[in-house]
Amino acid sequence: MYKTNRNYLIDRAKIYRKEAQRAIELFVSGEEYRAQLVEKTIIKSCCSELKNEKQNADTSDYYELLERMASFLNRQNTLFENLDWVRINCRVYIDSTNKR
Repeated sequence: MYKTNRNYLIDRAKIYRKEAQRAIELFVSGEEYRAQLVEKTIIKSCCSELKNEKQNADTSDYYELLERMASFLNRQNTLFENLDWVRINCRVYIDSTNKR
């Protein structure tokens, strides 16, 4: 993977992870409506990236993460489950990509 593209995809995953963490903090502090708004933003962003995908062999792991994320977020899970899943799986992607 080109280093610039790799870094860009890692940064995108970090944004998803940070936003999920922020929404979890909102949820825990009793601001469920704001947490739901952040979750909806994550879903829209993820779906938008999938529509505009420029996938190749070097980016397949990232787009696989997005596909799993979109699929998981469209299920009937609780808000906290969705956000926690996004946070954990983005962290796993970041860690595995950084090891390469």
